[in-house]
Amino acid sequence: MLTQTSEYALRAMVYLARKGENHYAGVKEIAAATDVPSNYLAKILQQLAKTGVLESQKGFGGGFRIANELSKINLLAIVAPLENDSRFHRCVLGQRECSDEMACPLHDAWKRICKEYLGSLENTTLQDVADFKRKVEPAQEALPKTGSDVATPAP
Repeated sequence: MLTQTSEYALRAMVYLARKGENHYAGVKEIAAATDVPSNYLAKILQQLAKTGVLESQKGFGGGFRIANELSKINLLAIVAPLENDSRFHRCVLGQRECSDEMACPLHDAWKRICKEYLGSLENTTLQDVADFKRKVEPAQEALPKTGSDVATPAP
């Protein structure tokens, strides 16, 4: 349900979280580490700095860093400034009029899904995601490579 913009923002935020609270990182460093186009990432990071999730500093040694304790930044604070949340408040079937009083067949289910989804973003912190990444990455490195990562023998 996340847009690509939000996914890129989360990748960048996790990268910065893992670098440490006093570490400033430039856009090119973050983009290279997270596999996000740098021009696009720059706009995302500037937006997050405007909302206070990140701090920015110009000049040598500058860049972006996390503005608060990781446990105090929930995913909704990262995603909300980048998402068009009106999609969660309109009819999933595109009906002009859809409310509790005049509900489409999916109204109640969609309302429940949106509430749970937004609640999950609100109740999950950047600390939770950074901790998860720390646990998962060593396990992923131990998995055998598949697909295009595996060299195929020549005929």
